[in-house]
Amino acid sequence: MAIKAIIVAMALFFTLFTFLQVAGCSGGDGSQNRPVSDLSSDGDSDSDTDSDSDGDTDGDSDSDSDSDSDGDSDSDSDADEDSEKDTDSNSEDESDTGTDTDSEGSTDTESASEETELILPIKRSGGIFALEMTKGADTLLFECTGDEGGLITTFALNNENILSEKKAPNGYGSTFWIAPQTSWGNWPPPEEIYYEPDSHGSDKTDISVVVDEDTNTIEMTSTTISSLGVKVVKRFSPDMENFAINLEYVIVDDGSSKELAPWEISRVVPGGITFFPTGSGVVKETDSNMKTLPTTDENNVTWMDHTEEYDEGNYRYKADGSDGWLAHTNGDVVFIKSFKDEPFSARPDDQAEIQLFVNGGIYEEVEMMGAQESIPSGGESAWQVKWYLDVFPEEATFEVGDQSLVDYVDARVQ
Repeated sequence: MAIKAIIVAMALFFTLFTFLQVAGCSGGDGSQNRPVSDLSSDGDSDSDTDSDSDGDTDGDSDSDSDSDSDGDSDSDSDADEDSEKDTDSNSEDESDTGTDTDSEGSTDTESASEETELILPIKRSGGIFALEMTKGADTLLFECTGDEGGLITTFALNNENILSEKKAPNGYGSTFWIAPQTSWGNWPPPEEIYYEPDSHGSDKTDISVVVDEDTNTIEMTSTTISSLGVKVVKRFSPDMENFAINLEYVIVDDGSSKELAPWEISRVVPGGITFFPTGSGVVKETDSNMKTLPTTDENNVTWMDHTEEYDEGNYRYKADGSDGWLAHTNGDVVFIKSFKDEPFSARPDDQAEIQLFVNGGIYEEVEMMGAQESIPSGGESAWQVKWYLDVFPEEATFEVGDQSLVDYVDARVQ
């Protein structure tokens, strides 16, 4: 009997010992057997496993899995599942940054909303031809007409036209002339490429216009300028990649060879600041009807402040530029012209690569010209320009000499 009692007591002791051991390994609250979605009382899997920005998981899940003697418990796989869920959750939360991570780890950038789109048609009512592009929330609009010598009437960002409008005779829009001015004599420019109501009468100059639908290019061609024996071809096309406009001006010779230069004139309203990289020389004003336009040179940049009021009369400044750009801002937008820089020696007589003209408080002309070169009989000379119109940069200040503004333009035209 004594032996039987001892055996029963040992069995009871072994049973009690086994029960206590199992209860101790379970942690007392049964958390090892809860599903992953229940590991957090508020249902947020981040409380156990957090993914940082580079996709690594923090150590909370490791502390839960240490109870397994071989270090490879089921809780590790649960933590991996939790990490995957948390990483996906973070990717969704970060969608505002424009990046989503798919199940295979590849990254898709939300570029669709930032892609540049061209709004058709190009030919519109009222004899207007338009290159209209959208990119995100911005809309860029370039409009021109075959009337008035092939005038560019609008260059607008989000409905703000940087070009002056019809507030003065021949004091609005953007046009193209041929230099040197002495080649066509006294004012006005040739009627085949320019409309001057006081001199040319009521008949506006008509230029033939063709739209190439394959390249979305507007091409304008003048008749032959009788006084020069050349005609002018203008081509305007969208630069979708840079959210800009390409302009090409071609002087086509119809007779004997001659030396001429391209000349672009864009008119803006008073109240802005015009600036360009300072070149190697200034042309002294010799016209008695012109006053010298005041400018300031700071850190190799020349500035003309048109926020100041000017007395009635005509003011002009002629100088060499450098780096191939000329810019104007009204504090809301920045108008940038990019072109090939030419040496001071390539300028037409008594003119310069950069010319600024102010007609009192009515308008300002932002002008530049290419090199004067020989055009052979039956040959042609082409000149490329690019226009940008951007929102005034947040880091810049609307004042003469602001280096942040210069840096912005430098970066934009690269």
